[in-house]
Parts: sequence; C-alpha cells; structure tokens
Amino acid sequence: MIARLKAWLDARLLPYWHVWYKHASMWLGALAAAAATYLLAVPDSLQWALNALPPDIRATLPAWVGPLAFGLIFLARFWKQTPHQEQDHGDQA
Repeated sequence: MIARLKAWLDARLLPYWHVWYKHASMWLGALAAAAATYLLAVPDSLQWALNALPPDIRATLPAWVGPLAFGLIFLARFWKQTPHQEQDHGDQA
C-alpha cells in the first residue's frame, strides 16, 4: 500500500518531493504559518507587540511584513542547500 502511494506521488510530484522537510523554505513557511495562527488565536498578543515598537516602525510594519516573508521564503527555496541533500536525490536526476 505504501509502495503504491509512493509510486503515485513519484509520478505526479517533483522528483525531490520526499526531502521536503530539509528545505529552508519549508521551515520558513511553517514558521510564518505558526506565527499567523498564533496571532489569530490570541489577538491581544499582536496589539501588545505593536505597542512595544517605536511609533515610526509601528506605522510601516504592516506594509512590509507580508512581502518580506514572501521574499525570504522565495530566496530560501532557491538558495543552495547543504551538500547532503544533493546526495539524497542526485541519483534520480
């Protein structure tokens, strides 16, 4: 059953799907999702954090948080990762 599932995924996903957890972009995306979930679950924490910032940063923060998170995740996805990852999927290319 598991072999059939893996074969089905291999046929439909990128060749290196099985090493998804090693990529920095996945870790950054998970961290951003966890932070967003926490801020939605505990709305007072966002207000407290914003009030702790200086007024000039507080005014511009919402405008650049989203693009910054996207840019970091995008760069992390294309940044060369550690050499052991090349060995994990180098024979499948």
